[in-house]
Amino acid sequence: MKRRFTRVRFLLLALLSAVVLRAAGAPQVDVAGGNDRWTQRVAHDWAPRTAAALAALQRVAAERYGVELSDSQLHLVLQATPHAVVPGGLGPAILVEAGLDEAQLRELALLGPLRQDIQRLLTSLTDAQAQALAEQIVAGLNLPALPPYAAESAPGASDAVATPTHVQVQMGGHVDDAFGREIEQQWLGVVRQATGQFDRLVGDVLHVQLSRDVRVYVAAGEQDYEQVLMDDMHLQRARAELTTEVSGGLSNNRGQIALKFTEKLKRPALYDRAVRVPLHELTHALQRQLGGMTYPGFKPPQWMIEGSADLMASMLARQVRIQDVEAETLRDWRTRNLAWWHNGNRTDLRPDEMVGVTHTRWLAMMKAKRGCYQMAGLMTMYLQAIRGDRFLHDWVAYFRSAADPAQDAEGAFLQAFGMSEADFVEDFRRWLAQQ
Repeated sequence: MKRRFTRVRFLLLALLSAVVLRAAGAPQVDVAGGNDRWTQRVAHDWAPRTAAALAALQRVAAERYGVELSDSQLHLVLQATPHAVVPGGLGPAILVEAGLDEAQLRELALLGPLRQDIQRLLTSLTDAQAQALAEQIVAGLNLPALPPYAAESAPGASDAVATPTHVQVQMGGHVDDAFGREIEQQWLGVVRQATGQFDRLVGDVLHVQLSRDVRVYVAAGEQDYEQVLMDDMHLQRARAELTTEVSGGLSNNRGQIALKFTEKLKRPALYDRAVRVPLHELTHALQRQLGGMTYPGFKPPQWMIEGSADLMASMLARQVRIQDVEAETLRDWRTRNLAWWHNGNRTDLRPDEMVGVTHTRWLAMMKAKRGCYQMAGLMTMYLQAIRGDRFLHDWVAYFRSAADPAQDAEGAFLQAFGMSEADFVEDFRRWLAQQ
């Protein structure tokens, strides 16, 4: 894969005073990346912000402290992909990867470089003063407010107690044993708290809410889970057996969700099953609601359905507040998916194999451990990265368009995300090759 170096220089002379220009040039920010939309977004959105931040520091340093930034301090390279070639002599490189949230990107591209230059230039300032000055400079850039999912929310007593009446949680109830009693005692309440916060969380992030009743079955063990799938959710035995083998949760279009807890799961995995997995399945319920329950226009691609449910669950799980149970740190979803790719993608799953996959084929890929969830997660993460703040609005509009019988799949994808699915998959392939 040929990688390219994209140079983007932003000369903000109007922001600089005459005293600064006497001995130092204007900030210069270069972008190193590939032939993909994420590199283009870094060049379009982040390079100008970094240059503006350096220009503001240049002005503050001259006017307040009578010192000047060196040329090396005014020259940075934003590296959009890990393997992008950065020519020598262009200044330090800062890796700004796709999939990081807005707060993380601001830390890498703005606050970090500012703090480092302040500490080198203004040695009399403490670390806290350097941080405060960096934050003051970034605040002066008048960037949009951070989205609610970009950082963990502060704990609040009301966060964990407001439970909407239309989400009901109960034990599977088909097995009565010691493990079932353990799950009921330790994890049933956690599931209730996590699902009870779903409406508030999606209301904050997506400005939509569930409008139908949902029943969640907490199954203790594979036998209990399989019985829930057959007796309560009415799956055929063969499908129930396969689903039990490959999945940890399932939802249907009748507002039913099943969660599988097993004795082999360690505590972090149990916490993940009690918090993130129900949020994933509730996102499926929201997808169906937006899409008219049966998607009369078109069914969104399976990678979009599953990948975006994982994405939403990952974002929302960071905001969940659980009472009376010690919280576990959920493994970063982005890091987990990239680790799968970095570790070799042992079944050689390709992005183009994700196009046109049916639900039956998806189950077969799960059974064969092809890594379909990881690939779908990376695809959705990348789509969010290149769309930026528009993604959540795009996502809601896209699933709503699936409810329109006159809407076709390709036209809906193009209208919502500004490119065809084929163009997106090819762009994603180019980006993924550089990871």
